[in-house]
Amino acid sequence: MKKTILLFTYFSFALSFTLYAGTLKGIHDTIGGPQSSGLENLNKMGKMPDVFSSDFGFSTHPNDDYRKRPILLDKFISLSAKMKIMTLSYHQCRPDIQEPCTFNTGVANVDFTDAQWKELLTLNSPLNKQWQKQINNLGDFLTKLQNKNITIYLRPYHESNIPSFWWADIKNPKHSIDLWKMLHTYLTENYKLKNIKWVWALSYHTKYLTNLNSLYPGDEWVDVLGFDIYPTHANEFPEIKKAWDLLEHISLKKPKALTEVSRLPSLKDLAQNNWLYVVPWGENMLKKENTPEEIKAFY
Repeated sequence: MKKTILLFTYFSFALSFTLYAGTLKGIHDTIGGPQSSGLENLNKMGKMPDVFSSDFGFSTHPNDDYRKRPILLDKFISLSAKMKIMTLSYHQCRPDIQEPCTFNTGVANVDFTDAQWKELLTLNSPLNKQWQKQINNLGDFLTKLQNKNITIYLRPYHESNIPSFWWADIKNPKHSIDLWKMLHTYLTENYKLKNIKWVWALSYHTKYLTNLNSLYPGDEWVDVLGFDIYPTHANEFPEIKKAWDLLEHISLKKPKALTEVSRLPSLKDLAQNNWLYVVPWGENMLKKENTPEEIKAFY
């Protein structure tokens, strides 16, 4: 009996270690500005993340300067042999205005009317053509990476379960779903892109964790499911297990990721489930929410 218990304990520990060891650790860097050197500084600590994350850029702000996309392209190319995963977020400017835009008036705090949604989702309507013009910039960027045989985990239209972005219509989720499908179809058919892994990520906001299935485009349109998790109180660990269970309820088949975190998950939490990757959202937030010892242990 004692031997059985010891064997069970050993195999349980081994399984937990395997699950944790399989979780890839990343870092998000901005294109420019004060949060563009997270990867570099981790390297100086002797740490090499498995995942590099950045944003396509939409403004003239140093952090998200759309004019620095060529620099981002070169960075993805140079890191492609070192990283196991590279992921790109896309904060698209609302399609009724041109790039660049500000975050507060062009990305967030925008409510589209039903008429605007109908026009946007109607192929080759004036608003849809404006949308296509912006997406063409993304398509050209991704094509250059495909020509280098580089796969990108693309994370567009994230956090569609909270009313924070123009693409999130929580009153009529079908609008957000149709927008996702339109982007997917446009890039795969018009640009013949096969180097994209589609990452669909929600916000882990306790007020908006119901009816999540109604927002999901479907397994045929998504490759990875994720959560962006920011604890509401200092020193609070995120509810990693609950987040996993919620994503499993949406899709059992697809890999899951922690696509944005501020507070690093504990090793115990990571060991409970086989998360694909974890991305701390920027060096400043990483250092603010975690001790130097926790950061070193995590990587």
